[in-house]
Amino acid sequence: MEGDREKAIALVNAYFDGKDIIMKDPMRGVPDWVSVRHPEYWSYLTMFCKNVNKYKIVEDNEHD
Repeated sequence: MEGDREKAIALVNAYFDGKDIIMKDPMRGVPDWVSVRHPEYWSYLTMFCKNVNKYKIVEDNEHD
């Protein structure tokens, strides 16, 4: 069974590789499986991948 870390990496890689990714989140108004690229739905994955330039990994002894 795949762990959360591996699944997250696989999803980000699939997004940037242009693969189809579907999501379902009834609590957030997505009752059935739909593409994360569907224009009527918002996804954390899509927003993260579109905004990776807003994040930076801090290495040891780096403070900027």
